[in-house]
Amino acid sequence: GSPATENDYASLAGELQRAERCVARGQALRHRLPGVSARLLEEVLRVAAADEERRDEHNATVAAKKNRAAAAAAAAATRSPDARAEHPPVVRDDGGGDRDDGGDDDEAEGRAEDEEALERLRSRPVEVSVLDGEREPLARLLPPDLERRG
Repeated sequence: GSPATENDYASLAGELQRAERCVARGQALRHRLPGVSARLLEEVLRVAAADEERRDEHNATVAAKKNRAAAAAAAAATRSPDARAEHPPVVRDDGGGDRDDGGDDDEAEGRAEDEEALERLRSRPVEVSVLDGEREPLARLLPPDLERRG
């Protein structure tokens, strides 16, 4: 098929996987949090789905960046010797003495950026106001030593 069709298929497959995970997460929450209102469970699922979508978008961006770099490296490696002589690879010199291919610094910097981005993409705590009728089922889920009276 055409690249647009393949991209559409991949996008649809990702959406379907997210929906399946959301359903499984909802079933697990209902099982583990008996008596908790549907409204609270939906809020937990909504935040989890939004966090998951942000992570998936980030992962897709990182994968696309890696694919572009791999394609550029493959294209450079397959150029004829004459073409490589006319357009030699660019080597940046950071002022250091011995210099290898220069990829280690860029690679480490890319990993640090990816780790920082992932830290920002971690699941967030869900903050939602609890109505009076919803407090008792939540309180029953707390261990006795953590349960607050009031």
